[in-house]
This record gives sequence, C-alpha cells and structure tokens, in this order.
Amino acid sequence: MGFWKTARRLNNIFILGYWSVTMPKQCSVPVQPVRDRIVQTTMKGIKPKNILVIDEFKRNNVSLDLDSRGELAHGFMTSKIIEDGLPNANVYKKDIGNPFLESDNYIKDSIAEPILKDMRAGKRYDAANISLGVEVGFDDLSEMLGEEITSKNIASKKRKVKDYLLNNPDKTVKRQLLVFKCKSKDIMPLVDCMDSLSSKGTKVFVSAGNDGKNKFNLLSLIDNSITVGALDKKGGKTYYTEDHSLVKRWAKGNIPLKKTDNGYQIQFDKSTKDIEKSQTTGFWHATLKNDIEGTSFSAPRALVEELNK
Repeated sequence: MGFWKTARRLNNIFILGYWSVTMPKQCSVPVQPVRDRIVQTTMKGIKPKNILVIDEFKRNNVSLDLDSRGELAHGFMTSKIIEDGLPNANVYKKDIGNPFLESDNYIKDSIAEPILKDMRAGKRYDAANISLGVEVGFDDLSEMLGEEITSKNIASKKRKVKDYLLNNPDKTVKRQLLVFKCKSKDIMPLVDCMDSLSSKGTKVFVSAGNDGKNKFNLLSLIDNSITVGALDKKGGKTYYTEDHSLVKRWAKGNIPLKKTDNGYQIQFDKSTKDIEKSQTTGFWHATLKNDIEGTSFSAPRALVEELNK
C-alpha cells in the first residue's frame, strides 16, 4: 500500500512540475507577416533567380521556449535560409495548410492550380523548396502495393508507387490521432503540379523527413526531385533523418538557438533573429534546446548550395 501511495505522489509531483514548467503565459503570438522577397536591382545586370517556397507561413508551429506553442512559422525559418544564402534572388512564398486539417481538394484548388495557372501565363522558377510532406512507413507501402518496398529499393520502385497512388485517390496513406486522415488525393495533386515545374527546368528540393530510416516522404515521388537528408554538426547523418535510396543530397540540419537577457536569438547562416520575451508564449523564460533541428532546414541549404555553384 505504501508503495502505491508513494507512486501516486510522485506521479502528481511530476504532473504538477510539468504543467508549472510548460504553462503558457499567453496562448499565441502574432504570426510574422508573409511577404515575397523581390529584388529590385541586380549586381552587374544579372537577372535574379526566382525561388518558390511552399510551406506553412500563417501558423506559428516552431517553438522556442519550454511550452509546446509556437512562436514562429515554419516557412519563415526555411525561407530565411534561402534569403540569407541567395541575396540576389526573388523568393516567392506559397502558404500551404496541414493536409490532415484542410478540406477535400484543398491542395489541388488552393496550391496546385494557382501554380499551374502562373506557369501557363509564363511564370518560371529556377528552384522550389518544399520542407514538408506526408511520411509513410515502408511496411505500409508494401501492404498497399502487395510487394516489398524498402529503403533500399524505393528508388527503383518509385514509378510503381507513384502510379498506384495516382490511380487510387481515395486510399488513406496516413492517419493522425486516429481521427484525421490524409488520402492520396490530398497530397498527389502537389506531386503532379511539381512534376510540371520540374519538366520546365525547376530544381525541386524536398526535405527527407524526420521519422528515421523506416519512413518515406511521399513528396520524394516528384519527378527529378532532390531529396535532402540532415547532417549533424560533425557532418554525420542525424539520428532522426529519413535515409533511403532517393535521398540524393545531405546538408546541415540545425539552426542554433540561445536564450538572451531579453528573449531568444536564432542564428541563421548569415544573420540573426531576435525574439523578445513579449513575443513568446512560455511562462518561463527558458529553453531546453541549443538548436532547432530537422531536414526542413537541410533542403533550403542544399538549394542555396546548388544555385550558388
């Protein structure tokens, strides 16, 4: 009896401690304004390159402090890396919602069709960055297709997987929290759209994903896409990166973060971003992280490296 009393007390202490540390002082902070970066003049008359960034710009989902609420939009982080590395490039930003939460045909109607319409009107991009996706286990892919799909053979099976998903639009490819479903028709219109861009010469960079070696980002099915995995500070592959035969490039996956007297400072590749305490949600001015990590940040770095060649 004494053991269970002690266990319950320790559990209550843990819960109390957890909530006291992660308790928010406010539920949300304003999202950074979404503005395309347009270069007015170029050096030596060189025509500026056009970069398309498809990401989440209207929802703060990158957390800096101890709570689970975000202070910055994911798209702000990825586009900032590109703007730092390509100061003479136009950066066009396209907001994309969470495919689990959006209505049917959202990606097709709100993302793919407008991009294709711009293409038909003559719009061209030198490169595109997509640091997001829908990650599916190789076991699940194997079950769907009725044959073994592995991290080693996914490159040779890419066309077969792609054709299957295009021909089965109502197939559920992933579930989240048992309630939300993502079907093939929710993600494949973006793959189809980016195929069209790729056919016109756009280099499409896709983040590999952060769920380890047993998962696969469906956006890696884009024709001629460059799937980028994450390296750690020492140049080795990170523990979280997805790693399979379609991962063609590797780049650093961390962005340094430190606590300052007045808030936090994010160290991008060529600039810093200061976030004041008043712009954060956490009750405590503290962080457990020295870095913000993910293949999301490897993909734009690979893009910058490629276009700077």
